[in-house]
Amino acid sequence: MEECSLLELHLLGGPFSWINQRSDEEAIMEKLDRFLFNLAWSEMFNKATGFLEPAIGSDHCPLVCNFYGSSRRRKRDFRFESKWLLEDECKQVVNNAWKLSRGMTESGNVCKKLKRTRFKLLRWCKDKYGKQKNNTEALYKKIETIQKLQHSKIGKKCKLESKWP
Repeated sequence: MEECSLLELHLLGGPFSWINQRSDEEAIMEKLDRFLFNLAWSEMFNKATGFLEPAIGSDHCPLVCNFYGSSRRRKRDFRFESKWLLEDECKQVVNNAWKLSRGMTESGNVCKKLKRTRFKLLRWCKDKYGKQKNNTEALYKKIETIQKLQHSKIGKKCKLESKWP
């Protein structure tokens, strides 16, 4: 790192990015994953912040970098969910939104239809699945809290050595 003049981005969320999934004396926790950058990058992204997310389905915590500030959450891009196709209401929402844009020029018509359809689908999804999303977020936060607690307990019980500073 020194030879290449690289610096390490501080990570919020804990000091370790990997744990061997064992408890007590057999537990090993390391900081294996990290963000490295040079001076030019740091001047370009001087507000960058790194986050360790909870390890779900892996022994590594995902690393997330927000280049423009410290907020963990960002507005998610629109994605059509395949599960919506199982709902009869979804087809009706799309048909209704598409019909609302009649009588426009052809080039503007498609863009406005897509925009309106996106808006209507998002509203329908929020009404239909809103509670599911809240439950998912609550479970995610519980996992994060449990892992932080587990890491702090294990860290107190065993001497942790790392090859990295």
